[in-house]
Amino acid sequence: MKVSFKSKLLGIVLPLILFGVLILTGISYKSFKSTMKMELTESMISRNKDVTGHIDEWLKARLGEVQKTAESPMMKRVLEKNPTLNLEVNDESRTLIDEMNLARARFVKKAYPNDYAALHIMNCVENNEWSNQQAVSSKLKARYYSIEKNIFDTAPWAKSIVSEASKRFTENGGVPYDFISKPAYSKAYNTNMVGMIAWTKDNTGRLVGGACASLKIEAIENIVKELRYGKKGYGVLISQDGTIIIHPDKEGMIGKNINSVSDPQLIKLGETIKNNKSGRVYLEDGKEKKIAFYNKVPISGWTVINVVYESELFASANKMLYTMIGIVIAIIVLVSLALYFVSGYLVKPLKKLGKFADRVSTGDLTGSVEVESNDEIGSLAKAFNNTVQALKVLLTDITEESQKVNTLSSDLASSCSEFGKLTEDVAKSMQIVSQNATQQAEQVSSAVEKTNEMGYSSRQVTDKCNYMLETAEESHNISKIAFKVVDKAVDNMQVIVKSNEQTLKENELLLNKSAEIGEIIQVITGIADQTNLLALNAAIEAARAGEQGKGFAVVADEVRKLAEQSSTAAKQIADLVKGIQSQIADITKSMKDSSNEISGGMEVALEARTHFEDIESAIANIFSVVKEVSSATGNMIEKTEETIGEMKVTSSIAGDTAASTENVTAITEEHTVTMEEIGQTANDLSSLSGRLSELVSRFNISE
Repeated sequence: MKVSFKSKLLGIVLPLILFGVLILTGISYKSFKSTMKMELTESMISRNKDVTGHIDEWLKARLGEVQKTAESPMMKRVLEKNPTLNLEVNDESRTLIDEMNLARARFVKKAYPNDYAALHIMNCVENNEWSNQQAVSSKLKARYYSIEKNIFDTAPWAKSIVSEASKRFTENGGVPYDFISKPAYSKAYNTNMVGMIAWTKDNTGRLVGGACASLKIEAIENIVKELRYGKKGYGVLISQDGTIIIHPDKEGMIGKNINSVSDPQLIKLGETIKNNKSGRVYLEDGKEKKIAFYNKVPISGWTVINVVYESELFASANKMLYTMIGIVIAIIVLVSLALYFVSGYLVKPLKKLGKFADRVSTGDLTGSVEVESNDEIGSLAKAFNNTVQALKVLLTDITEESQKVNTLSSDLASSCSEFGKLTEDVAKSMQIVSQNATQQAEQVSSAVEKTNEMGYSSRQVTDKCNYMLETAEESHNISKIAFKVVDKAVDNMQVIVKSNEQTLKENELLLNKSAEIGEIIQVITGIADQTNLLALNAAIEAARAGEQGKGFAVVADEVRKLAEQSSTAAKQIADLVKGIQSQIADITKSMKDSSNEISGGMEVALEARTHFEDIESAIANIFSVVKEVSSATGNMIEKTEETIGEMKVTSSIAGDTAASTENVTAITEEHTVTMEEIGQTANDLSSLSGRLSELVSRFNISE
């Protein structure tokens, strides 16, 4: 099936444009929808926040009125007249309370018309009594003024207020505080009511009573209802404990706790708002999706909820989608029409060029294609005209050159025949040269093998010399170690000899000193003997003296005993000294003998050192000779390797010569065959040039 260029152009460009426009539209719509959703969501959040703030300010203003009343001078006057605030008595304090409530009523009617139902002054109980709700109910009284009915009366607290106050204050350790009660339905006023309670302290700081106001929450209901967005959206108000205060389904939902209803979506909402101050929750009502925006009222803990249906909230975004789709369709139609006419305009010169190309394909190279445009198609037409002109010149040149080729091919065939004969003669001569070169190469190879064997023997000699060098070097190292050992032994012996000589001198000195000690002991022994004689003489003289010499005789006897003991001790010391002298003499003799033996050992060590020096000298001579032999064998190996290398080169050259002559012979034979083929090719070329002339003659190149 033939497809026109116009159809191809439309088939390529239109899908690209369509795809681009659709992508652009999708991205634009997605971006617009995302931005629109974000702005609408932020708008709802801001709106809910403003409404919550409005309710908070409304409640603060009403609670403020009650707090000012509780702290007012008139309230203090009431407490002066009635310190316990006993509301059962009809005295001056009751009159003051009624006047105070009436003044409050005038103010609130003017400032907040239709918001207040009644104004109260109430008593209080002790902190420890709040946990007993039944007892509290019987004690708590209030003196109130009904604004709608214009009456004063005293009555017990409402049960709902008592219940909530007991629970709140018990959880606070029995200490009352100002608070806003949970909204509740009042049968008396037929509307939802909320209580504002503030407390008054006496001079001792004890709570004795307080002020209260009962307010209708119709104003708050209207504020919450105004939150409604679209036809299906609605507002909800939930108390701090989860009780639904305001809801469009008054009979089915108001008064119920959001956490105990059967609707799982509302339970989900209740769980979310329980621990969060503000935010949004996504809900589903069948197939429809909803968003619940919520904020807590700070002063009361109530939660304001604005439920919005996504279909209504984002309706403007959906309208934008339909508008964009219409614009896209219009763009596609306009672009398609434009492309259709533009492609027709572009294809017209191409058709002219196609017709001229058909003429050229039949061999008619006369004429040219006329295209006046200066774009790419005009350039293509000019290039095609130039190609046709070049083809004319080429065909003319081919005709002339084919004739020349025909002549040259005939001459080439004749020359090839003569060259073939010459190459046959060259081939025969080269065969003889090849045989001689092969024989020379075999002789050189044999010489290389012999030289290799000689080189191997030289390497073995070198290896042995290297081993001898290693052994000689090891012996040299051992002799060095022996030198060190002998030198160390000689040094140690010299130290021992010197030490023995010093010890001998000290022993001789000790022997002399012991001899002196023996002489001293002899002196002591002589003195002891003389003392003994003197003591004996003294005893004799004392005996002669009789009674008067008895004491002297006793002393003389003691001196005699001491002299005998000294003589005995001196003899013992003399014996010990003689023993020591004998031992010192033996030690001295032994040390002299050891000194003589050590001197003999030193002479042997010195003689061994001399022998080690001779060994070291001999090893050094061996090392030098082996080194010279190793060096000589190394030089011989180098020369041998050089000889082998040169012989290998000679062998290689001889081999190359033989191979080259064989190659030349083969090449000459190939040349002979090639020249025959060239001759045949020249004949074929002559035939082809004739055929080429026939083909060129088919083209009409004359104007």
